[in-house]
Amino acid sequence: PILARLYSELPHTSFTKSPNTEYEIFDKFWHKKLSINNNIGDEAILRKLAYKFAEDSAYPYPYPYEVWIEYGLTEDKLVSLEKSGWLRILPNSEIEFTHDRLLNWALAKSLTYKFLKNQLTEYKLLDLISPDIHIIFLNPNKQRLGYILLDVLWLLLQDKYSITKLAELVIKIA
Repeated sequence: PILARLYSELPHTSFTKSPNTEYEIFDKFWHKKLSINNNIGDEAILRKLAYKFAEDSAYPYPYPYEVWIEYGLTEDKLVSLEKSGWLRILPNSEIEFTHDRLLNWALAKSLTYKFLKNQLTEYKLLDLISPDIHIIFLNPNKQRLGYILLDVLWLLLQDKYSITKLAELVIKIA
């Protein structure tokens, strides 16, 4: 259902130009929805929120109101991100991604951005994307990140990351 909703919200000029894979759907949704009304900074906010989720698994999720202030998330920005379909405001002023799949995509965008800008080491990247059954059972929040590994690998391939280096990363994960 999440893919159908996202797909239906994307503009299509023809059948041949429409996305063919779920990764293309998420990527187009990311770019199209965040470029509406020149919402400068929305992408950075989503990347930061998603990274917070991965980096500090003890932090409460959905995010409490304090996160709004911490990330400079103004009411206008939040309304913009809610209209774009990325975030949802809960009745108690907490915020969350509208779907765990979108949380995974935003985190993958954050990790690849940081990694390609040399703001994240290979070791830290592997730590955050490697599936670890023990951690998943100990931390229910980690159960939400079932797609992060594949999303990061797909994004690295799209960014023309060295196939040799990518193969080395995959070997280290295994």
